[in-house]
Amino acid sequence: MDNDEKLLVEFLKDVDILNEIEANVDNFNVFEILGTINTEIRHSNMLAWLFNPNEVHGLNDLFIKKFIEIFLNKSVVEMDDSFVLEMLLKDFDDVIVRREWNHIDILLISEVNKVIFAIENKIWSKESKGQLNRYQHVLESEFFDYEKNYIFLTPEAEDSSDIDTWISMSYIDIITCLENIVSMKKEIINPKVISFINQYIDILRRYIVKDENLEKLCTEIYFKHK
Repeated sequence: MDNDEKLLVEFLKDVDILNEIEANVDNFNVFEILGTINTEIRHSNMLAWLFNPNEVHGLNDLFIKKFIEIFLNKSVVEMDDSFVLEMLLKDFDDVIVRREWNHIDILLISEVNKVIFAIENKIWSKESKGQLNRYQHVLESEFFDYEKNYIFLTPEAEDSSDIDTWISMSYIDIITCLENIVSMKKEIINPKVISFINQYIDILRRYIVKDENLEKLCTEIYFKHK
């Protein structure tokens, strides 16, 4: 047996490492099977489904509320404490979710609260010139008496061309929202929905954002079995 073969045997005998690898990559995942991992429009559809309080997932407005909590913490505009408290205490079970309305990826409209959230979702594509300004003009005209909130969603919270208006959020924030929901509601939400959400979290961690745990595992494997 030559040296390369000996090294390979040592690697294959490292059961703990191999088990960790399998735990990360050897799971059934409907998103992989359907080929939706790298398709931006499919991620927007998934988010729209999660945001819709009337969908069959049974989350009601919980995902919206968790998303808003993170949004308020990231806002670069100084907000009055009473306004923040008011926003956090609102119910959003009347929210209407629009996809590609005037080319805006996701638009959340709460008529009861007179508030909208416009989300521009960029995974692999880039912002085009004047795109965000056009969206703002349309929304200012159509929803002039609403509180308007603008979100630029990317894998790693990249800045938009208008950082004062469009708040940068990341898919790590999406993962945080979903993991909190699963932790809080796993006993009362349909197990099939929990499984579906966990599969989506897995896809985001493996393909969209940097998974620090997986990176650490790969580094450990490399230095142990160069």
